[in-house]
Amino acid sequence: MSYELTKWNKAKQAIIEAKSIDEVKAIRDKAEALRAYAKQAGESLKSQNDLCEIKLRAERRAGEMIKESPDLKPGKKKQTSHDVRLEDMGISYMESHRWQKIADIEPEKFESLINEIDKEKEELTESFILRSKDKIDKVIKKEEFEEEHGLSMDFLRHADVWNFPDRGDFDGLSNLPTDMVMNVVWHYSKENDLVGDCFAGSGMTKFVCDKLKRKCVLSDINPTQDFVIKNDIKDGLPKEFKDLDLIFLDPPYWNMVKYGLNSLDKLSLKGFLESMVVLAHNCKKSLKPKGKVAFVIMPVKHNGEYIDLGFECFNIFKKHFKPIQRLCVPLVKMPHPTKEGTFIALLRDLIIMEKGGD
Repeated sequence: MSYELTKWNKAKQAIIEAKSIDEVKAIRDKAEALRAYAKQAGESLKSQNDLCEIKLRAERRAGEMIKESPDLKPGKKKQTSHDVRLEDMGISYMESHRWQKIADIEPEKFESLINEIDKEKEELTESFILRSKDKIDKVIKKEEFEEEHGLSMDFLRHADVWNFPDRGDFDGLSNLPTDMVMNVVWHYSKENDLVGDCFAGSGMTKFVCDKLKRKCVLSDINPTQDFVIKNDIKDGLPKEFKDLDLIFLDPPYWNMVKYGLNSLDKLSLKGFLESMVVLAHNCKKSLKPKGKVAFVIMPVKHNGEYIDLGFECFNIFKKHFKPIQRLCVPLVKMPHPTKEGTFIALLRDLIIMEKGGD
């Protein structure tokens, strides 16, 4: 069987001139039946692709008509005797959804995708068109984001495990990946919001807030930058920590790292957890209603005992805040051999909680 050029042009014109969805669907169904027959009969791939192209053009036109028909309703049950349903025309919800996605492709791009296929060697399918549309949409979304924010979208994470290959482009002293803090600030605050960080170190949070157009107030027990307020959280939070929209906390993981004189790592475990009780209370006082606190914490081992600081701090902060997310943000560390029965410590929690609306 061959599908002559005149018949192909006639079918294409019939799609353009069709006045109803039923007419377009009839062309689509006939083209699909002929394509299936051509494939079964061993006709050339080009013949099959020509028929698939007619089917796709009909689906695109049907998708346009469905979008232009606000009174056309999905679903099997009619609300009134006058309702017109897709199912009455033999069109399923998923078919309608796919056809409308095809209709959303710009005409020039649709033609480009059709012509991109080598009809003598490659199979043209609806899936190829839809996958191509998804790729186009992602590119457009990325370009729009980067134009609006002046940032690459590559830093964003949307799952509950955030892996980062390195510590990023902040040149100060920090063990946190820059993109991790970027994601916290991006997802849990808005432009011009006020972000607080009372374990600010050398100022990564300011670096991030400047990029994302947030304001910030920072403190640390041993500040290394002029814009970081000297403050010991055991004495409370600075007076500047007021009406905050987000507080980011990266406290010492108790005694894992030595941070200097009077730091929390010098306390006993009991003392460390008591300081977290006070900190949770003070964070609540410093946040606006519906403000959020995000804290990074990880388990430690002490004298052979496994201590889950994430679990302990979760329960402490839960007395003042509503938990809204727990994420895993593994350490940026290359695996190395360990002795039998031990594991490389990469697990690290990022816990997000929200203050009530009072």
